[in-house]
Amino acid sequence: YRQLIQQRPVKLSSVGGIIPTSTFSTVADREKLYRNCVPQKKPPSYPLDPNHTHFILLDDKCGADDETWRRYGFPVRADLTIQLRAEIEQEARCSSHYRQNYKIPIIQILIEGGPSSLLTVVEAVMHETPVVVIEGTGRAANFIAKAYKALYDNQTTYVPPTDNNANL
Repeated sequence: YRQLIQQRPVKLSSVGGIIPTSTFSTVADREKLYRNCVPQKKPPSYPLDPNHTHFILLDDKCGADDETWRRYGFPVRADLTIQLRAEIEQEARCSSHYRQNYKIPIIQILIEGGPSSLLTVVEAVMHETPVVVIEGTGRAANFIAKAYKALYDNQTTYVPPTDNNANL
């Protein structure tokens, strides 16, 4: 495959525009395609919220000391645990008591957020989990709020509770 690409150059004028697709790892001199970013001295860390009693911490096997994702100075890597997190949330919301099944209501709240937060919101919506976006907090939250306004022309939606015992 690599030999075919290298041996058979195509003149653009003879075919029009060509947009090739390839696996990034097969591109020669791919290091030259990375952006020049100044690496952060220390990746940011965040304390656990003391208002919660339990935590589920997922590891994508790329720890803070793993140079493969930090080598080129990117402060954020793709979060490989997003889909697993959504599935755990869906399973955790199901409860049974005395042979009756209940669905515990869950929501996702987006305050600021980065690239992986956008993917997390997509997974939440795909699993029909309501998302509350706090506009004005920055980055991903502002992006989603702006897109929502552009699509729905500032209309807000109220969804009444489906459970008579719901107190929101």
